[in-house]
Formats: sequence, C-alpha cells, structure tokens
Amino acid sequence: TSPSVHVLHPNHTSVLVAGTEIPIRWTAARTIRKLSLDVMSATGGHHVAVVGRGIPNTGTLAWSVPTTLLSGDYTLRITPDETNPKGEMSDSFAIAEVCTGERTLSNRTTRIMGG
Repeated sequence: TSPSVHVLHPNHTSVLVAGTEIPIRWTAARTIRKLSLDVMSATGGHHVAVVGRGIPNTGTLAWSVPTTLLSGDYTLRITPDETNPKGEMSDSFAIAEVCTGERTLSNRTTRIMGG
C-alpha cells in the first residue's frame, strides 16, 4: 500500500475567498519526502488548477487562492510524488469571489469579508 496522506485544511466547513492567502495543512507519513497538490472540481472531479509540484512534506503550505477560480465547490488532491498517482482527496470546500456581505454556498452561510 502507499504511504498515508490526509488533508486537514481546507475542510468541509471552509469557505475560501479568491485572492487571499490561506494555509493548506496535511499529515503524511515521514517516508514521504515530496508531494503534489491539485485543485479538483467537487462535482465531477476534473482537474482545475495546480497548487504545486515537488512540495516538501512539512505539513503546511501558504496558498494564494487564484482569482481565476469561479465561486463553487472544490477539493484538493494530495499526491505523494513517490507513489500512488491517484492521491488522496480532501473534503469539499467552497471558494467565493471577493465580496462583502453574507452568501450561501452549498448550504453553508458565512460572512465573507473582502474589498
């Protein structure tokens, strides 16, 4: 079996705002040296964007959420570079366009602050 990896953040309660920086956090076996992270559509599972390749397995990465991503539901795929080309999927999370006010995304109502 391939070494274990698991995304901790973002998770199912997360609503990310495009254009802001957020921490991506994960746990992974110590034997995993480098990882790849990709944004996937939560509905259909197709590849949307590359977060990074050859990322050192430190458990955290600061990520600037691209403003090119449309509001909607996404997942992160984390893949150990040494093994399992399919990787592990995170919980789904929402990305919102920069705005101010209250919005409901995928049955989650949240206050979104932005400029």
